[in-house]
Amino acid sequence: MVLDLDLFRVDKGGDPALIRESQEKRFKDPGLVDQLVKADSEWRRCRFRADNLNKLKNLCSKTIGEKKKKK
Repeated sequence: MVLDLDLFRVDKGGDPALIRESQEKRFKDPGLVDQLVKADSEWRRCRFRADNLNKLKNLCSKTIGEKKKKK
């Protein structure tokens, strides 16, 4: 069964503790929940940084294009 990532994200209304409890009831490793939460938060940090760098690149490209037109 596939779980929505928002269930793991506290800021999106999720509760990782409930998923950990579910894992324990099914005799599965609850540590997987912690690994996923850590990996997801790292991915979100990297995605945020990449998005900001893309915005900067686009702004620079736009500025360069405008300066070329003025020549």
